[in-house]
Amino acid sequence: MPSTLLNQLRMMFRTTTTNRELALANNYTYVNEDKISRSLICPICLDPLIDPQTHVACENSFCNRCIRKLRQCPCCRASIATPNDLKITSHVLRNILDELEVQCNVCKEALCRGNFAIHIRNNCLKTTLISPEDEENLMNVSTSTVNSPTTNKTLLDEQQIEKHLSNLYRRIHTLENELFELKKTLYICLFVLLTITTLIFFGSIFSYVIVSFLSVFFTQWLPSFVETLTKFLFDFSPLMTLFRIVFIGIYFFLICYKRHPSDINLLTIIICLIIVVFNLLILVLHLIITHFNLLFLMFIMITLGRYFHIQLPNNQELRTLFNHIRNQYQQRR
Repeated sequence: MPSTLLNQLRMMFRTTTTNRELALANNYTYVNEDKISRSLICPICLDPLIDPQTHVACENSFCNRCIRKLRQCPCCRASIATPNDLKITSHVLRNILDELEVQCNVCKEALCRGNFAIHIRNNCLKTTLISPEDEENLMNVSTSTVNSPTTNKTLLDEQQIEKHLSNLYRRIHTLENELFELKKTLYICLFVLLTITTLIFFGSIFSYVIVSFLSVFFTQWLPSFVETLTKFLFDFSPLMTLFRIVFIGIYFFLICYKRHPSDINLLTIIICLIIVVFNLLILVLHLIITHFNLLFLMFIMITLGRYFHIQLPNNQELRTLFNHIRNQYQQRR
């Protein structure tokens, strides 16, 4: 029993993002494997044939993934130089292989091997065998149960542990599917951000070319529309920045209004918040540099002084320096 459970654990954690479809497709155990005819066994892996290919010279059949790794036939020693040296096995043999009885390692249901792909996709991973409370209790003792030499003395039987492993397997594949979808969304987001960055960097050139090109064909409203859109995207004046913040805030409110939190795309919210924070930062810097030049410079000097451990002037010296600068400014006026 422990060896069987360990083998199932190895199979369960074998799945990665790149080979999860293969692990799903082959995650079963043959029923009465010792009674399967030798003509249905691959001479290389010694398992029943999967996607069988037949060697043209000797008419022996092998698993496709096994024979593709070899340069010569293990039975007749003839070379396998090109794909033409192999042919697809007859439909009769394939039908016999599809009718082999297997047991799903996830839900333990017995079915024909040819129906396993449909079963694992539509039925198996969507069902739950035990409650979350029972699963948590099983998780606390499953490791000690598998590693214990006196397995028959434990309180858990094999069926409960198999249900626990099945739920773990189901959870792993659910998380992998979510990870795969998040990766796709992340790549799309990075592409959009890269495009926006490129447009911002070359904004003035693109806007000039687009407006010049469209003004040749549309002399009235379209160039004005493009110019307004370009100003909305690339103008960082205080008024336009504030307008962008309000616009994105309204959009953020609309996508969240009267919706369940699980129905809201988290990535969309993060992008909106990043854009709002970026525009707020630009607005604050613009106001500081425009209206508080002296305070901004003093803040930079104090920050640099503290960072490099420079002795800063006291309050009296700062007051004297400030009065001196103000007097010079009034004299110039």
